[in-house]
Amino acid sequence: HNITPAGVSLSDQVFAAQRDVILNAAKEGSCVIVGRCADYVLRNHPDLFTVFITADLEYRKKRAVEQYGRSPEKIEKTIRSMDKQRSRHYHFYTDRTWGDRSLYDMMLNSSRLGTHLCVELLVKAITTKQG
Repeated sequence: HNITPAGVSLSDQVFAAQRDVILNAAKEGSCVIVGRCADYVLRNHPDLFTVFITADLEYRKKRAVEQYGRSPEKIEKTIRSMDKQRSRHYHFYTDRTWGDRSLYDMMLNSSRLGTHLCVELLVKAITTKQG
């Protein structure tokens, strides 16, 4: 973490700014926030619904190459590196374990269910909870 002249790391400043945006978005009404430790930031919000979507490595590699044009030769290393970064970031700011099943209302495996069924299940779960 690089420290700025104000004595606060740039990462901490970014986290604080993202936290403020997340809290303001939630005050405005229903919203979907992907990542950014939003489950932690909004942990006391009464209408919070948390979801963790996972997939096996082969599916993620194939999707990264097809959807995002990534190099097949380097993609596994990139995916593993990104997962490590996400895990460290999440743990640093929340003192929780990224992907811990006990933290989520719903967990889906998109490599088994497919993207479309994941979306259908999410919509059904959220509309049922709100109903």
